[in-house]
Amino acid sequence: MAKGKKTGGRQKGTPNKITALAKGMIEKWLETHNTIPEGDMTPLIMQDFLELDPKDRVKVK
Repeated sequence: MAKGKKTGGRQKGTPNKITALAKGMIEKWLETHNTIPEGDMTPLIMQDFLELDPKDRVKVK
């Protein structure tokens, strides 16, 4: 095997399909949960966070 020479697999610079898919899903989720509904001008994600009990806000799995 030649050192420093790519001999198989994907070509250099080919994007990872899973990364692009995950990025798109995260962007879509943020678009829907970071919107500000009518009323108190608090984004939905913050409203969801504030509805949690304090002990659940810092719970890590």
